[in-house]
Amino acid sequence: MLYTEADKGVKILLIQVLQNGFEGASMDGRSTVEHLLSQLHADSTEVRVQIYDTISYIIKIGRLLRTNLSNINTIRAIVTASIAELKDRHHRIRSAVLQLIAQLAPLLKSSDLPLAPASSQHHSYTQYDIQRIVSNYVTDPEPRVRKNACKALLELHRQGFKLGLALYDAATQALLDDYQEVRLEGLDLVFLLSGLYPYQVVQDPSASQVQATRLVDDAFIRICDMVNDSSMVVRAKAYSLLGRFRSVEYKFLSQTFSKKIMARLRVDVAPKNLAAGPAQKQAQRARLIATPEGDQDVTAQQVRLLDSGACGAFVHGLEDEYQNVRNAVIYSICELCLQNPEFSVLALDYMVDMFMDEIDYERLNATSLYKIGSKSPITFDTEQLQITLGVLEDADRDVRESTHRMLGVITMATADGMTSFLTSIESNVKRFPEDQLSIYQCIRAVARRHGAFVESIVPEILNLNKMYLPIEENVESMLYGGHLILIFNAAISNPRILSMLPKYTYKHYTYLRDKYPNCFPEPSEIPCPGPQPLRDLASALTMTIDKDAADQMEIEEPDPSGSTHTEGVSSSYAATISAMRVQTEQDAEAFYERILRNLDRINLLWRSQRPSQTNEVSGRHRSIVLQQIAVCQRELWYIVSVHAKQGRNAEFGDMFLRCCGLLLQIHELCDTPSSIMLAPALSAQLFRLSYYMVHTSLGLDATAKISVGFFRVLANLVWFFGMAQNRAASSSSLRSRKQELGSTRDHLQSMLRLAIKRMTGLLQQMDQPEVDHRRVQTHRTVLEHLRLAVLQALKPPSTQEVIKLMSNIVNIIPMQVNLRGLELNRIGAQVTRPLPSRDTPLEVHPTFPFLIHVEGVIRHISDTTGVAVQVSSPQNVVRLYYPPPDHFTLMEDDQVSHTKDKKKPAQQGATPGTSRSYRLRTSIEVYPDAA
Repeated sequence: MLYTEADKGVKILLIQVLQNGFEGASMDGRSTVEHLLSQLHADSTEVRVQIYDTISYIIKIGRLLRTNLSNINTIRAIVTASIAELKDRHHRIRSAVLQLIAQLAPLLKSSDLPLAPASSQHHSYTQYDIQRIVSNYVTDPEPRVRKNACKALLELHRQGFKLGLALYDAATQALLDDYQEVRLEGLDLVFLLSGLYPYQVVQDPSASQVQATRLVDDAFIRICDMVNDSSMVVRAKAYSLLGRFRSVEYKFLSQTFSKKIMARLRVDVAPKNLAAGPAQKQAQRARLIATPEGDQDVTAQQVRLLDSGACGAFVHGLEDEYQNVRNAVIYSICELCLQNPEFSVLALDYMVDMFMDEIDYERLNATSLYKIGSKSPITFDTEQLQITLGVLEDADRDVRESTHRMLGVITMATADGMTSFLTSIESNVKRFPEDQLSIYQCIRAVARRHGAFVESIVPEILNLNKMYLPIEENVESMLYGGHLILIFNAAISNPRILSMLPKYTYKHYTYLRDKYPNCFPEPSEIPCPGPQPLRDLASALTMTIDKDAADQMEIEEPDPSGSTHTEGVSSSYAATISAMRVQTEQDAEAFYERILRNLDRINLLWRSQRPSQTNEVSGRHRSIVLQQIAVCQRELWYIVSVHAKQGRNAEFGDMFLRCCGLLLQIHELCDTPSSIMLAPALSAQLFRLSYYMVHTSLGLDATAKISVGFFRVLANLVWFFGMAQNRAASSSSLRSRKQELGSTRDHLQSMLRLAIKRMTGLLQQMDQPEVDHRRVQTHRTVLEHLRLAVLQALKPPSTQEVIKLMSNIVNIIPMQVNLRGLELNRIGAQVTRPLPSRDTPLEVHPTFPFLIHVEGVIRHISDTTGVAVQVSSPQNVVRLYYPPPDHFTLMEDDQVSHTKDKKKPAQQGATPGTSRSYRLRTSIEVYPDAA
């Protein structure tokens, strides 16, 4: 039909059908292209344009490759026909051909050309020939062709071509085009070439003197020239590109904030006719026009100004009437400041002035100064600080929180600035109590930078007077909590502050540190200037440092015979006193290492138990192991409270020891009648702890997950034993019928099948290459024997088989976890709004739906799709609400580390295992009837 159809509309539809057929069917691209090339003799422009578009689509989806000689000849036929069509008078033909040539770029590599020699009909074109041909149409009379020529050059670069330096002149000419779309493409082309040849020296042909400039500097100047464009879109594009420049000389960067006349590479020309006589010199002076003092002779050839006033480019942009332009300016300034610290000094005043913009989004962008301050120091004078503190009264919560983050990275020039800051923060706490956590974190960051300034205001903020005893403040006061955050964080850099504090502040410190763990410093971070502050801190932690008490702590060593001695069992109080001596990072590491050695000794104690021991000896042995577990748990919890780095590992180790303690209780109850009642509860605790360990800890290796999964297998069997004994007891008491006995047997068999499935999955995990096979070998053998025993008890689950299977539990010991090789992150969530309050409960009408605004922080998760908000009603009905993905915002600390500087919704396509923290802000509509 394509050959016989005469109507151009029908022929266009047929070509479109061919194009759509490539989406699902495996059609031959070469034969289709050859048929389309044969239709290029058509008189209709629309048909020819559609043919070129279809060929471009076929090449784009990879249906025509250089795999054989026929395809190569077809490609050359396309190139020859396309270049011939560039002489067509219609702009649509030329535009479509330019797009097709850009798509042909991967198929024109010089390394593939020798596969097929060029025939007499088809000329062979190199990469530079294609670039030269396309660049000729950057100056085409038709603006749409000029635009497509620039786009074709950019597409050639994306397809792997390295654009030549000769294209720079054509790109600069595109910047002067009357057509807006051409200027936009020209901006991209100039920026691209500046990145390919940044240090190449270029010469301006319009200059009368020899003046050489690096290409990156020249491109920066030309794009600065485009900020004066009449089009808002072009100005915004130009400003956004300025922030992506690297290695620009500082003298050109500084001119963007200055409106002074700048000579670019001024050339001093030597005077001519040095040998001229007095008469000639007098005639030359007579021809000169006198220049007033202080002015520059702008007509002189030795001074050439920047092309269009790149001076003050950013100043004009910050005053632009369009919001998009100002946003692009702020972004570019921040990016350039991150690359050049000297430039940030010039930009500081102008960025601070943007805090007074009438658009709240502009004020929010201006607070991105915190990105600059996190990399290079920023010092605010009194005026700048007052402007910034005024933003704290903004009605937009995002603007206020961004200002809090920015204040945390600046340095105040004077002590009066600290007083003004504290006054504004106190007012902010009273007016916006919902910003409490953000304000506390701001105070924490500011205090750590200004320890010397905080020392002078401690008596004032705590109402201390040497003539009177201090009055204890209300620990629940938000203002008082902020004051203690300020004081204790400032004490890290200025320990003299601790000697000024009353004793009750240390007790409040311990309480508030547990309540706001991310706002107060750890005890190991605070350097105590003398013994008295250290005693006060220890007393606040309900401890007393005794020099000889720590030496009384001993850890039991197992005897070769398998028995243990209990004379050296230390009290938990002595262990805690020893732990209190951990004051430095090195001491904390050593103390943690000693705890790990104690865990190894507990494992040795466990292995020293003999199956042949009597019940009395076994019971005594288990009690000793339980005592050692209790001591290690106290030490681990102390590490959790004082050591941030190892605290997460210590918390995981504590949960592992709790699972070991539950296993010991199961061993004790195996031969007692109470096992029927306690088995389901103990197995449920094992299940809960094992799942909690795996799903709330990021960073577990494969071997550690197998160790936790081993507890889950044991919990499954214990649950089975409890249910089997419970059903047997109920059947004997009720003398149930044979049908009930059959259902019981089926139920027990289903539970055994579930246990077999769990053990089979764990054995498969042990075969993975990333598992430490040496550590799991012993437990693999135990697990295989246990699986065989369960298989024997499956058909049928008789009483003897169940008792035999139950006897294997007593001989099972847990698989040790290597905490030394783990770097864990704890998954956690905290609801920051609404806060629980018994005094002001939420009033709910029983018949009308109500709206709850929920805010919270979720830390160390890899995906937000499974995060839900649980709402419990007074009728004990629990419902889960899943917030939309755009209600999760990546927290700023993670944005900097993941190179995502802008505030954006949470991406669900995060890499598995990547630890990120999010802030949730959502609204939940609760229907009482549904609840």
